[in-house]
Amino acid sequence: MLSRCKTMPGDPSWPDAATWARFNESVDGRLIRTTPIASPCHGTNYDVIKCDVIKSQWHQPTFHEEYASSIMAPVFLNKSCDPFTAVDDQCHIGAYVQYSVDVATPDHVVKTLAFAKEHNIRFVVKNTGHDYMGKSTGAGGLAVWMHHLTEREWISQYNGSGTPYNGPAVKAHAGVTGDILEGDAESREQVVVAGQCPSVGFTGGYIQGGGHSVLSSLYGMAADQVLEFEVITTDGEFVRASASENVDLFWALRGGGGGTYGIVWSVTVKTYADMPVTTVRVLYQPSSSDISALNLHWQSIATYLTESSKYLSSGAYHVVYFDNDIFHVALLFPKKTPEEVAKLTQPWFNGLQALNISPAISEIVQYPTVRKATVLVYEVFGGDILTGTDLYGARILPQRLWETEQSRSALFNTLRGIVDDGGHVLDIAVNPSKEVSGNPNNAVLPAFRSMHSMCVVLWHWNDTASWEEQFSSTNTVTTLTSRLAKIAPETGAYLNEADAFNPNWKQDYYGENYDRLLRIKDRWDPDQLLYGTTAVGGDRWVTVEGGRLCPSMKAPTPWERLGLTFM
Repeated sequence: MLSRCKTMPGDPSWPDAATWARFNESVDGRLIRTTPIASPCHGTNYDVIKCDVIKSQWHQPTFHEEYASSIMAPVFLNKSCDPFTAVDDQCHIGAYVQYSVDVATPDHVVKTLAFAKEHNIRFVVKNTGHDYMGKSTGAGGLAVWMHHLTEREWISQYNGSGTPYNGPAVKAHAGVTGDILEGDAESREQVVVAGQCPSVGFTGGYIQGGGHSVLSSLYGMAADQVLEFEVITTDGEFVRASASENVDLFWALRGGGGGTYGIVWSVTVKTYADMPVTTVRVLYQPSSSDISALNLHWQSIATYLTESSKYLSSGAYHVVYFDNDIFHVALLFPKKTPEEVAKLTQPWFNGLQALNISPAISEIVQYPTVRKATVLVYEVFGGDILTGTDLYGARILPQRLWETEQSRSALFNTLRGIVDDGGHVLDIAVNPSKEVSGNPNNAVLPAFRSMHSMCVVLWHWNDTASWEEQFSSTNTVTTLTSRLAKIAPETGAYLNEADAFNPNWKQDYYGENYDRLLRIKDRWDPDQLLYGTTAVGGDRWVTVEGGRLCPSMKAPTPWERLGLTFM
């Protein structure tokens, strides 16, 4: 299994130029050698106009999507080539992959796997680079870039074996984003259970990690919708995984994490009829910064959170952002009329009125389709969903925290303490229970089935801070997030939107499924070619000086797994 460290540039065994050229021919000239995206900001490549454009676009997901090696979470790049450092500071490939193959056929993946194996090179799977956990890059790596595999096949009546489902479906290839799929679906008067960020790949880490959605309180997680996968194994075989074929792989790929068991070529999922959605948007800020106004602000937050538990049973979804300066919520009620929603939310508005809170924005609007309604979610993020602006920690909050005054008080005090210590809170409420999901048998973290919401702790990323300051922020996020674990020790977190430095990642991100997932990984990836820092089996590796990936002789620290060091 694990016998030696991965080969790195400069090693005698690293392939020479002629070998790379032959490999490039074998993949139809689609090999891309990495040039760091911010190289015009440094050294002899310095171009002030280009660099200013890069800085202005650095937090735009679409900017990074179109570069084979670029990712959207700067903490994993170790300032390898940072547009916000001085012109004469370092700019080298560093934590970026060395090469990428712009995949167009399954054979490109098969040949890249074989080349990585033959030369003992770290192997990486990447689509858009929307990845908070550091899986989409790796020093010295060779990546398969799946981004241009955007084919979709809409199926009026699915007839696969092993499932009683015979309704509409769609087959999406590995480069399809949720945004693309939702646009297609809307034009067909259908919907899919997909994510809200436009840059999230649908077929990769999103659906393989579980995938929450504005429709999860109606239909469950994205992984619950899967009918079959097409997968390229690390041995180069093209296989199907479904309820009747390779059932262990099928179980693992639906919630057990992306880039771990095989390279997914396509996924086929259920679709549903589109529907009107009634939305509620409320924004308010404290009237002043004095303690009485702040206390009133938190009373209003407590009023909303208390009432929000009543909305989920109606199929609702909410995303709410708050700190000491703002409260901003978007509530979406699929299939509900404005009159029904007004009645449901009236006790909350009565509570705000009793506190003399006058929101700057307070509106109830019905949209004709799900896609049109989800635009409201962007408003909570200031009109756009940016990347690389925050470090993330998260915890699933169980429904039981809303059941007693004591548990609610513990929750509100914890949230206020996190904010008072510099954090910001993003709460995403859905109810993907077993009942609404159709009692699926898959690897989705069990805590999702009894959740009220996923509470995300945000710590704003300072682009111009020193690496020491940025690095120390990871400890802060871990500490703040651990407070949520104290009031909800039985849950865990969504493995795609969580703290990459959490020392308890196995239990928190996989729970009781971990041992079974590890056995499945060992069957389908016996050479351990697929690696992720918090992926199943990730603790078998450690990153040493220079970013080299080596077998771990002991349990590595989170920072050793990620290869983050002081420069």
